Amino acid sequence: MIDIFIKSFNRPFYLDRCLKSIENFVLGNYKITILDDGTPQKYLDKIKLKYPPIEILKSSNYTEKSSAIISGKDINGFQIPTDLWINAVKNASEYFIITEEDVWFTNPIDINNLAKKSKQFGISLLKLGWLGNYNDDKYIDIKILDNEISTALPKD
Repeated sequence: MIDIFIKSFNRPFYLDRCLKSIENFVLGNYKITILDDGTPQKYLDKIKLKYPPIEILKSSNYTEKSSAIISGKDINGFQIPTDLWINAVKNASEYFIITEEDVWFTNPIDINNLAKKSKQFGISLLKLGWLGNYNDDKYIDIKILDNEISTALPKD
């Protein structure tokens, strides 16, 4: 079982799109956990209804932030839920995906196979996708490991 964590903060439309993309494109044995920091409960309820297997964990500032969102008050943007993220990762599967709700999958991916290859090649951190910014390529050495995985290490 591979954990997929989605960091979320009051963007239920994006969260729904992210979850739908996982449903459509991610293959393998996985569990999805939403790490939420203030999305009003009515939206989380709709998400949970649409995607029953997910788990939703809330930050220690959840109540304060969701109340502020509902009432239109200012939110302290410096209250970042790192404790929620760290605790999730501490209790995660050996290999896991952590992303945010504004990221979505557009091509099929077998995460069991990626975990196997990460172990095979000794990869500790695997970045999924590429936004097409090749300007920094002059600073890195790219090594193709197979048809799905390449490494990018800083040049000396």
